[in-house]
Amino acid sequence: MVIRTRMRSASNFAVVCALGVLGTAVAQTPDRSFHFDITTQSLSQALRNFAHTCGQEVVFTEDVVAGQATSLKGEYTVQGALDRLLQGTDLVAERSTSGAIMIRRRLREIVRKHQRDILDGKWIVTIARASAANVSYEQLEAEWLRLAKRASILAA
Repeated sequence: MVIRTRMRSASNFAVVCALGVLGTAVAQTPDRSFHFDITTQSLSQALRNFAHTCGQEVVFTEDVVAGQATSLKGEYTVQGALDRLLQGTDLVAERSTSGAIMIRRRLREIVRKHQRDILDGKWIVTIARASAANVSYEQLEAEWLRLAKRASILAA
C-alpha cells in the first residue's frame, strides 16, 4: 500500500514536471521562428495554415476575414507572421486570457479597450475612412481618442 502511494506520488510528480516543461515550451513560442509557405489564399485559410504551422489557437469569424487574401513565405516569429498576414486589413490580433489569438476589427478593439471610459447613456457609431487601413493601430487609436474627447463622450 505504501508502495502504491509512493508510485502515485511519483507519477503525479512526473505529470507536474511534464506540464511545467510544456508550459515553458509554450511560453517560448513568441520568440521562436517558424517557416511559413502560405501561397496566396483567402485570409481565412491562411490563418488556419498559420495556426497549424506554429501550433497556436486562432479564433475569428468568417465574416470578419471574408473577401481578403494574403500569402506568407519565409521565417517569422508568431507576432511577425501575424503582422504580415493582417497588413493592410482593418484587423488586429489580440491574445485572450486562455492564450488563444483572437482576430478582431481594429476599430472594434479600440472601442472595446476604452468602453469603460465612455460616459453612461452615450451611443456611438464609428465609421472609418478607407485611408484608416493604411495607418498603424497606435495612430488609429490616438485619432479615435482625439475625436471621442472632442465629442465629449469620455469620462474625465
